[in-house]
Amino acid sequence: KNSASPPFATSRTKTTFSISCKPEHRLNIRVSGEVSYNNISEGILRLDTDVYARHADNTYRFNDWRFQSKETGKQLFQKIFVEHPETFSTYNHARGAVTNEEEFHFRFEADRKFLRVPLEFLYADGEYLILQYPTARSNNSVRIKKKALSPSFFNDIWSKNKTLKILLIASNTSPSIPGVDQEISSLEASVKAMFENIGISVRLKTIPTHEATYEAVRKELKNCSYHIIHYAGHGSYDLQSPERSPLFFWEKPNRKGEVKKMPVSEFKMLLRGSDVRFVYLSCCLGAATGDSAKLLDDDFLGITDGLVQAGVPSVLGFRWPVSDRGAIMLSNEFYQSLAKQGQIDTALFEARYEVATRDRDDITWISPILIMQSD
Repeated sequence: KNSASPPFATSRTKTTFSISCKPEHRLNIRVSGEVSYNNISEGILRLDTDVYARHADNTYRFNDWRFQSKETGKQLFQKIFVEHPETFSTYNHARGAVTNEEEFHFRFEADRKFLRVPLEFLYADGEYLILQYPTARSNNSVRIKKKALSPSFFNDIWSKNKTLKILLIASNTSPSIPGVDQEISSLEASVKAMFENIGISVRLKTIPTHEATYEAVRKELKNCSYHIIHYAGHGSYDLQSPERSPLFFWEKPNRKGEVKKMPVSEFKMLLRGSDVRFVYLSCCLGAATGDSAKLLDDDFLGITDGLVQAGVPSVLGFRWPVSDRGAIMLSNEFYQSLAKQGQIDTALFEARYEVATRDRDDITWISPILIMQSD
């Protein structure tokens, strides 16, 4: 082993504030960790998912997206918190009771259709909740047995002298996005050292654009043993058939041949039964969702939803297109934080905060959606 003690202290206690949201049903509120509460709202949640989904779909197209998102976020806070005194009072009690506010986490539990609601817009006390607390979602209709990335997961790898396995994929297809290879090169140069500095050995595999053919990536994903997959490239959303929402790869090496689509339905089949614990989709529309009326028995609302259905415990995807600069900054800050403290939602929170602090007009900080099925 490279260090005498586990990478992460187990004595730190995080407090998770969970809300189970289902329109036309009462809200279930649960606080666990340093303090513990259970509550249920008297009134039902009156929230039209389609209306708010349309807000989310269109917000990034407006020059005043910050104003639009803030106003929508205030409405959502009103509907979920203010209109339900049980939610609001439990939230305030829990915040006041924890000794370390840095360990106060938000979790929204809902069905797949609620993924369309832009909870990342929630706005209160003059700030977005995602810039105040680590925030994630979970799909309450999916049960996953694999452990997610967490301090205990990393400590377990360390104690058993195992190797953390990471796959980085760059796929700069047409139209060209040079930032894709810059992002992967930046991570290739730093991520291994980040974890090895805390005593965790790492096996890192990088597939740059000139090698990232459809078949090469497919072969690497099939029965893969990686714990983390980071994809940087184009993503698309198929409004008519969400299960066909694809990632893109060249047909032949060195950016030759046609660009081939890998639909989420295939991605799901490749990863089923794998050891993947976390997928980071650094691509446009990876977390885009469509009309839930199109959700058939075996279809997915989008790429992130499909990966959760495949049994991946945690998936991060972008709802909208983001800037090259913002994507590179967010990914680097994310992995630095993950190696420092071991929690995915905290890593995204700290990365969001850094990007927003440097440039509040860069939509990259509000675009990610994090789904965590376990921690």
